[in-house]
Amino acid sequence: MQRHNIDPRVFLQQDGGQTAQQGNIQSLLPVIQPLLSKVQELEQGQRAWQKQQEKEAVKRTETTINSFREEKDATGALKYPYVERVVEVMADLIESNPRYSNMEAHDMLEQAYNAAVVLDPTIRAEIIAAEASKQSQAMQQTSQAARLNNAKTVKPATSASGTKSEKRGLRGAYDDAKAQLGH
Repeated sequence: MQRHNIDPRVFLQQDGGQTAQQGNIQSLLPVIQPLLSKVQELEQGQRAWQKQQEKEAVKRTETTINSFREEKDATGALKYPYVERVVEVMADLIESNPRYSNMEAHDMLEQAYNAAVVLDPTIRAEIIAAEASKQSQAMQQTSQAARLNNAKTVKPATSASGTKSEKRGLRGAYDDAKAQLGH
């Protein structure tokens, strides 16, 4: 490409040099026209590239959010069961708090979810009630297992002769216990 030394002051003359100015413009059109076309082409390419990048970013974000919504724990239950109820609060937290901008997407969603759940008193009450129920069930299961274990280790009463007592009722149980103690 040919280089031209152009003095911009030539275009700013407002006095009688208009014919000279028009002549200079006409002589530069063959140089300027291809440059303007190239600039427009580059701008269009840049806009197209930006749109493509935005679409890809939106798609990645949607994929990450959907994966987060559908994530399961070891038992197969949803890991984040309240996400639909707190998604708006999560979005507000992420947008308003700069600390989220430096996090990986999943960590960001998880922390925003945990914060949003704690901020919702209804959900917090549900979680506390569910945890209390789990603890109660665990205690019942432990108690039941202990009773079963004790039932297996208790030996039936025997008479002094070593055979099972054939006596019935409270008196028979008393006599068997007394015989076991050696009285």
